[in-house]
Amino acid sequence: MRTSLRDIIERGHKDTKIPRLFPQNPEPNPMGSVNFAAHMAKITFQFEEKNRNDVTVEIFEGESILEVALDNDIHLNHNCGGVCGCSTCHVYVERGEDLLPDMSDREEEYVDRARNPKYNSRLACQCKLSEEGDLVVTVPDQSGIIGH
Repeated sequence: MRTSLRDIIERGHKDTKIPRLFPQNPEPNPMGSVNFAAHMAKITFQFEEKNRNDVTVEIFEGESILEVALDNDIHLNHNCGGVCGCSTCHVYVERGEDLLPDMSDREEEYVDRARNPKYNSRLACQCKLSEEGDLVVTVPDQSGIIGH
């Protein structure tokens, strides 16, 4: 049975996977058509957990690291629902930090509360790609975190 968009909206979208087909804010090229590929980048997820291979997927400008992880079945806790209200989506940005917005005071407060924070720690829910480029992030071992 197919699920309609109306069903998703009425029931909520918690367990429904909606594919990301296009970037959120495409810009037209000089010929008037939209060039979607120009706004796409790659993000590589590395894992501290043993026996986990790196995963590389597409990310579009304006998408957060958390959104991309969840859209691609990469488990990343997010107890507050991705609203900068906890530190369970904590990641280490290994490459591409300059492609992300600066850390807010609120994010910094929660990063300080994360397990094993480092100089490159960020909250995945607050890291939205602001310009084209590739990212590499490490997901800390989350086996000791109770949450979803």
